[in-house]
Amino acid sequence: MWANLYNSSLRRWHAITWNFNSATIGSRWSLTRQFINTYLLKDGTRFTDQNGYNEKLFTEEMVDRDPRLAQTIRSLGYKRSDGSAAPSNSGYSLTGYYIIKFSLDDKVFDSRSESYNSVSVMRYAEI
Repeated sequence: MWANLYNSSLRRWHAITWNFNSATIGSRWSLTRQFINTYLLKDGTRFTDQNGYNEKLFTEEMVDRDPRLAQTIRSLGYKRSDGSAAPSNSGYSLTGYYIIKFSLDDKVFDSRSESYNSVSVMRYAEI
């Protein structure tokens, strides 16, 4: 894996968490439903092969999905690292699909550009 290294001792930070969880910075980065629909179901079949897939509510479209979807967005039952709920807020996401990939799960980082987790540039699977 090739990654950009960030950490507090080096005083090297990024603002990904702030961009994903703030109404005051960035453009309220959001994923589209069209992108979310590319995630398969747990059994490997396409979500879009289901009847009425484009009319499902969020709670219905998250059922039996590939677990990688829950590692990309806040899915059903999502809680912060401190156990608190993370309710929807259209001030943060225009589409309701909250990005969590590369984001720190602590409310402290929602309002500052001091995230210190390393960010992957390229994975071995992409080589």
